[in-house]
Amino acid sequence: MPVADSSLSTLLRRSSRVVAFTGAGISTESGIPDFRSPGGVWTRYDPRDFTFDRYVESAEVRANSWAMRREFLGRQAIPNPAHDALARLAGAGRLVGVITQNIDGLHQWPGRRTWSRSMAPREVMCIGPAPSLGTPDGCGFSAPYTWAFTRLDAGDPDPACPGCGGLLKSATVSFGQVLFPAVDRALA
Repeated sequence: MPVADSSLSTLLRRSSRVVAFTGAGISTESGIPDFRSPGGVWTRYDPRDFTFDRYVESAEVRANSWAMRREFLGRQAIPNPAHDALARLAGAGRLVGVITQNIDGLHQWPGRRTWSRSMAPREVMCIGPAPSLGTPDGCGFSAPYTWAFTRLDAGDPDPACPGCGGLLKSATVSFGQVLFPAVDRALA
C-alpha cells in the first residue's frame, strides 16, 4: 500500500484555505531575537514587568517597555523567506489568516500584508489615565510608534496621550490585558 505524502509542501499544495500559526522563531532569520533562547529578550528584561497592570502602575516599567520596543522596532529587519511564503499564500487568496504573538510587524510589511489591518504592532495607543482590570480605557488616540520615539528622544521618559493625557503603550496585547476584538474573533 503506497504511503501518502504528508510533507508540509504537499499539504499546502492540496489546501485551498490555510491558517498559519507563527511565533518568534519565524523572525529570528530576520535578526529579531526570540524571547527564551540564550541571549533572548527575557535574558535582558524581566517578563514579570510586562503585564498590563505593572505597566499601568509603574513609570519605571513603562520606561523599560519603551526600551524593549525600541530594541525590537528600531532594527532594520526585513521579512525573510518564511514571511514571503505567507505573503504569496495571501496573494493567492489561500491564506485565511495568521495567528501570532509576534510584535515585530514583519507579517504586516508593506506589500506583504498577510493578516488583519486591525492588528497594529507598529503603533501606540491611548489606554486612558487609569485603566483597570486589564482593560484599556483610552480616548481612541493612536499613532505610529515613531511618534512616541520622537517624544522619548526629546527627553519625555513617559509620553502621554496628547488627546486626554492618558497613558500610551504599544498597540499590542500585554500579559493580563483584555484581548482586542480582532484577537477575540480569531479564537472563534
